[in-house]
Amino acid sequence: MRLIVPVLLLVMACGCLESARVLDVCEGKGDPFLRDACYMEYGVMANDSSLCASIKSANSKLFCNTIVSGDVSGCEKINATVDSRHACYAYAGRNPAECDKIKVNETRVNCYKTFILMNTDAGNCQKFTDETYKNLCEKKFT
Repeated sequence: MRLIVPVLLLVMACGCLESARVLDVCEGKGDPFLRDACYMEYGVMANDSSLCASIKSANSKLFCNTIVSGDVSGCEKINATVDSRHACYAYAGRNPAECDKIKVNETRVNCYKTFILMNTDAGNCQKFTDETYKNLCEKKFT
């Protein structure tokens, strides 16, 4: 089973679609994996568990609900790679330092970028150990 690790960049850039429109957009995806990815992206960005409920894959639905709820205990229940679990802890726990533990460089960078886009608390920027991403995060709030 593939776990959808949200990159979420496109959705976060806009953040403007209403739930009814999201349903139209996501249901229009022919491939079930893409449909689930769509619901996850919008659900996480809107912090809306009702969109997570539309995800068919139980594993991906758990990932989405865990991030939305902020309950990191759900990360251990996800059937995923170790790197995906660290991303889950970063997003759900609102702690970008978890991204540091990701071994694959591209995945780690995506974790940092996604965290910055998802982050709504300027104080979380101080949790970055990488100065480049810490500065990018802080710029979001200036």
